[in-house]
Amino acid sequence: MMFVWIYVGEKMAGTVTKKLVARVSKRYQQQVRAGEDQVDLRFWKKPVGVNVPGDPLKFLYVSDAAEHRMLGKLAGEVLSYQKQHYQTKEMITRAVMITMGGLLPGVYLHDNIAWIDSLGISEFGVLGVESYVAPGEMMSKPRVILDTNVDIKGRVVLVVEDLGDTGRTPELVAKMLKKRGAAKVIVLLAYLKPKAKEVLKGQELMYFGETTQDTWIITPRERVETLRKRVPHWRDELGRNMRQCRSYLLAIGYPKYLIEAHLPEFF
Repeated sequence: MMFVWIYVGEKMAGTVTKKLVARVSKRYQQQVRAGEDQVDLRFWKKPVGVNVPGDPLKFLYVSDAAEHRMLGKLAGEVLSYQKQHYQTKEMITRAVMITMGGLLPGVYLHDNIAWIDSLGISEFGVLGVESYVAPGEMMSKPRVILDTNVDIKGRVVLVVEDLGDTGRTPELVAKMLKKRGAAKVIVLLAYLKPKAKEVLKGQELMYFGETTQDTWIITPRERVETLRKRVPHWRDELGRNMRQCRSYLLAIGYPKYLIEAHLPEFF
């Protein structure tokens, strides 16, 4: 893999201080900033995140363009499945989006397939599940905080989530829906990690890519949340100053406007 040194100084960090250095993949930087026509889905299949010195996590910044492209690919898989099972009991007729992660993927999916009446999914619902305390820190057990609002009894249900970390959340939801009478549950994920792959081994899955277990995937819906939770960790646990935190965020792929808007607030 090719690496380059990116120097974050006065021009990039917006401060008249000495340069800070972050070692990142050139390919990563290109893809994080790529427009939809430049997104290389081969890169996003098994992307490698950015290492922040002293932090055990790798950080993967998923751009809007990349997420839209990969979810479009998954929508195509759903349509292929529907065509293969046309007018059979195996057709998906309900989709349940796990909040918060499954909401954006669910909306993209709806945009791609709901307009096809004969092959589309007739109802999209939500199910609220809480799983994380902080980036990389899971709750001892995920818990349902909002029950689903669609009738799934006797139906083939597509559970929509953004990623499988330990796999416990989609596993919990799949078991719960089956217990409530779902004829079949298929789990759709943008990304799958090794622990989740093992936990969900017997579950029918549709997913786009895979990452290492120590990768924190920053999806478009949680950019500010990740910044809010990780910057204080860098400050308090690693002893970093604001300029260093700014350099890390830039290397990860954060745009300047988000850094300037939120870094002073959360540091």
